Amino acid sequence: MGIMVLIPSYNVAPTIAYVVSTAAKGLKEYFPDQDNLILVSDGGSTNGTVEVVKSLKIKDVEVRVERYKGIPGKGSAILYGLEMAVNGGYDAVIMLDSDLRSVEPWWIRLLGEAAGSYGLVTPLYVRDKHDGTITKTLAYPTIKSVFGADVRQPIGGDFGISSTLAKVLLERKEEFAPDVYRFGIDFFITSTAVAEDMRIARADLGSKIHSPKDPGKHLKGMFFDVSRTVIRAILKYWRKAKSRRGVSTDLLKWRYSWRCPQHVEVDIKANINRFITEYREKRRLLRELLGGYTDEIDIVVDRLKRGLPEAFPDDLWAKLFFKLAVEFRREMEKSTEALYILWLGKVASYLQDSADLDIEGAEKRVEGIVRAFKENLRLLTALD
Repeated sequence: MGIMVLIPSYNVAPTIAYVVSTAAKGLKEYFPDQDNLILVSDGGSTNGTVEVVKSLKIKDVEVRVERYKGIPGKGSAILYGLEMAVNGGYDAVIMLDSDLRSVEPWWIRLLGEAAGSYGLVTPLYVRDKHDGTITKTLAYPTIKSVFGADVRQPIGGDFGISSTLAKVLLERKEEFAPDVYRFGIDFFITSTAVAEDMRIARADLGSKIHSPKDPGKHLKGMFFDVSRTVIRAILKYWRKAKSRRGVSTDLLKWRYSWRCPQHVEVDIKANINRFITEYREKRRLLRELLGGYTDEIDIVVDRLKRGLPEAFPDDLWAKLFFKLAVEFRREMEKSTEALYILWLGKVASYLQDSADLDIEGAEKRVEGIVRAFKENLRLLTALD
């Protein structure tokens, strides 16, 4: 039938016109003569976002802005659109973040490959070494080690989703609730596509310019949603995942791309202090869940305060994550809270280690985390 471009939105009046207009150009140029739709799935914006969309004069592509149903969150916006797409018979859904400043029409062409050749097309970006810390330390190491899929941006936000995958996601969403209705949606999409043996591609989209966030200040809610979804995916798909040797992914490239990463400003000292404060306040909780490991975490605190390299070793981070993933079945809330505190420490350590590295050097540090996850997969046998 055609392609739906789905844009979840909330108070993005300064950027939404550019995203919608660019998506319309891409649909008209690369998918002409189809019954395409751009749906802005809004969460009740109060800054004029809806009015901006309604004021756009776009020809040859239908544009709608609708208030999604359900609890507030990105996932609710996406699932509302997926349901509309399935009911409307669309061949694929292209997800775009509403705060994008770097989207180009050819993104639609690459992500639109989900309409025919692929179950899922994930993004591949050039990003600042300090951008995407949840991806670098948790989502990517998990999808590559546990699931065996080389998907560098499993929670990238800009996806191409086939109609087949959309149907599976709608059938399975309640198993991942409530986090799937918020920021858990992206990892739910990626892990489900991998678990269902769908053909997956990575679309090289160049640089992602958007609204970056300091991990210590702005990402607690997102981390809770994503980490719980990551662990739920492990619990649900572990038996399937461990039988695989690897999942190959194709690389889709355009003839050009802008490769100038957006600088992300972080306060490394503040991130270290935030971890130390949280750890001291919740050390008893970590002792309850992790036992003697807290002695090793005490050493991490000391090394961070002294500015030593690799203050939080990758191997220790991997062991603690898998231990808490197993514990999650019994103590979900406590495990998530403990994992968040440890993640603050791992991020602080990563920021400190990568401060003087270029992007390539920082990527090597990330691959070190992946290796540590692979080397400690045996800890998940407790799930059998």
